[in-house]
Amino acid sequence: MCIRDRADDDNYKPGSLTFNAKGFTEDSNMRHVILQGSGYSLPIELLPEKHIAGGIPFEFTQKADDLYDVLVSRGQTVKFDDDIKAVYILAATVNEEKTTETFITGNKKNKLNIFPMAYPICKWDMYGMNQKADVNHKVNYGFEFTHTHHPEGNTTSKALFNVYKISLGKAHEIELPEDNKLIILAMTASKSDRDAVIRNPFIDLASSSYEFGEIPPIERIIEKGEAVTIRAGKIQDQMKSGKGKGFKRDNIITNIIRSYTKSEW
Repeated sequence: MCIRDRADDDNYKPGSLTFNAKGFTEDSNMRHVILQGSGYSLPIELLPEKHIAGGIPFEFTQKADDLYDVLVSRGQTVKFDDDIKAVYILAATVNEEKTTETFITGNKKNKLNIFPMAYPICKWDMYGMNQKADVNHKVNYGFEFTHTHHPEGNTTSKALFNVYKISLGKAHEIELPEDNKLIILAMTASKSDRDAVIRNPFIDLASSSYEFGEIPPIERIIEKGEAVTIRAGKIQDQMKSGKGKGFKRDNIITNIIRSYTKSEW
């Protein structure tokens, strides 16, 4: 890992990783790359040169024509200067469920829960689809790709990489986990082991002087929400069941009609 000083903040040192796999593609050439069994590749056109996540600066050195542009965790050892106290990584797993990974610093085993790329930072309550609201308060939001690439074209699947911190203590190196499903995009070393704090709120809040109209907007939404989600659940049930085949079985219009009638045609 090559450490470079930053003129704007000498406390953090973004580093250029030794990549060992191909994960990015261009819009004009997305046919031949699949990121570690994920089923898609990452769009290089969405990647900035620099990015700040949770107060931590990261630098992306990936270029479109690079042979390798992501780091797959395979037990490598990454060494740091003596003044480095902590390391931040932008990482995700291509597994469908979160995994517990062990990063070794000296004699200490640092266990981190790494979330999947496809795992959203939060979910809505959707009764009809058996989905409960879920907000990951302990996850530090990193960088999200709003779409991904597939050999057949762009997909609507998103890919989210979160920020994870590893304290070095008295150690000067990190042994990465032996897990080829763990993908690291960028790494930043820090001379301080103190956590960065976001000064501004992550979400907007209504001021205390704000007054709603006769019917608050959220109540109007909630008023219709149950009917919409229940209908969505019934449509989904019809798509998964029934005796019909072919066009009648798979067509969205017929499934909407069948969701009301519960017929088996």
